[in-house]
Amino acid sequence: MPEQADIAIHDQLSFLKRRYRTRLRYARGVVSAVPLADLVLILLLFVIMNSWHVLKPGVYVDLPESPFVSGVRSDAMVVTICREGFVFFDDERTTVEGLRERMVRAAAVRPGISIIIEADQRVDHGTILRIFSMAMDAGVEEVAMATRGISEMPENGP
Repeated sequence: MPEQADIAIHDQLSFLKRRYRTRLRYARGVVSAVPLADLVLILLLFVIMNSWHVLKPGVYVDLPESPFVSGVRSDAMVVTICREGFVFFDDERTTVEGLRERMVRAAAVRPGISIIIEADQRVDHGTILRIFSMAMDAGVEEVAMATRGISEMPENGP
């Protein structure tokens, strides 16, 4: 049985419990799905806007097939020649004559530069060789031809 002194102390301190009681209560209802749906939609929008699936302007280049899978350094500059005859150097359109000047400048700024030639398989072989020799004359140390791997399609076609 509690003593009288303990009951007296309890009565004296009981006002503290009432005086400093918090007004906030834990939610005891159903959690609303609206804030969660907002968060999911915002994240989805962010992913879509930064997605690599977003189409970017460019030219179509049908690279020739090759079983060889050698590579070059990742900092290589790219010369792209599409079937219509347009020439691009590092994603900027130029002419074949202007390409020589740009290669000389690039080789002077970055010694030891590598160049990858991405030519459509319908581009004239002479054009590719002319650009290849331009790169070597400009002082480019390594010139590589971009190809795609041999497809897994049957020999007689689709």
